[in-house]
Amino acid sequence: MKASYTIRVLSGSKDLDFNKALHIYTESIDMRILTSPREITYWIDNYNNKSKNKFIIFALYLNNELIGYSQVVYFSKCRFIFIDYIAIMKDYRGRAFYEFVHQIRDYFIINDDYEISYFIAEIPIFNDSCYGNSLLRLVKELGFCIVKIPYKQPELGINNRETELDSFLVLCPNNATINSISVESIKCILDTIFFDHYAFWYKDFLKEDQYNEYFQYLCKERDNLSTFLKGKEKIDLDGSSSSFISLGDGVLPALPQKSTIIISFVVYIFSAVSLILMDSNFFGNNHHVGILVIIIMPILLALFTYITIGCLMRDQTIFSTIPALFKEIKHWKLKE
Repeated sequence: MKASYTIRVLSGSKDLDFNKALHIYTESIDMRILTSPREITYWIDNYNNKSKNKFIIFALYLNNELIGYSQVVYFSKCRFIFIDYIAIMKDYRGRAFYEFVHQIRDYFIINDDYEISYFIAEIPIFNDSCYGNSLLRLVKELGFCIVKIPYKQPELGINNRETELDSFLVLCPNNATINSISVESIKCILDTIFFDHYAFWYKDFLKEDQYNEYFQYLCKERDNLSTFLKGKEKIDLDGSSSSFISLGDGVLPALPQKSTIIISFVVYIFSAVSLILMDSNFFGNNHHVGILVIIIMPILLALFTYITIGCLMRDQTIFSTIPALFKEIKHWKLKE
């Protein structure tokens, strides 16, 4: 069966798929970067009436089955799309991510209501997981690059210190190839993110004194970056620096090739058998063979782990498991 990926703009909190999509979001996103579902529910019904910018939530489907959620904002002043979240059910991550990012991009490109220079996102760095590095690799393969500034994701509301995270600010030009960006453009983008995005979002949920405190906090974060930018004309970009890469331009597919999975599985079985034979004194006095196996086995196990991690990008843990490997085999027909 051929996989069919589609997206749909949710009309509001009464949309039949909103609650299910929101549940996928809350189940998929780390608590340290999770925006309150209550706030999202409020803004999907009110944002576009209170702002000149555009707030959109997409429901993401595979073969008409809802499997994901995406939240984006279009900022007209600096002409960019800010991708807040793309949350996909764990069993479907991988190629689905590429497909949905491209469809979200295409939604805005073909719509004459949007004039877009960049697609922008924050990628937080978690010291206790490989989430940031995994996501960074995915977006780089799509043409995003790192803006080389000391960026932090601001706190999600007042007195929420654990949500202030060192992050990568990444951008992808809409239709250009660039290696740097002007400081003037970066300042516009940062002011928009801090004040038109974060400050605006929380204003309706904070008392006046709380909002003033939060606004001053954002001003301080912006000023820290302004100090870094002082005296510079351009900021280098680290990464692809080209516009969106198509799925046919070398982007890794989520579902690995059958040959790769089979080879990985054979390597694992061979390594496991070798371990059993060593433990049973199978090699007897032939110590040379035993030593050779001892040397080769860890190398093969390391190779297996490396290949599996590379293939099973949907897992956000350091080591992929055998059940996950069988899950990939199960999805072969879906790929075909």
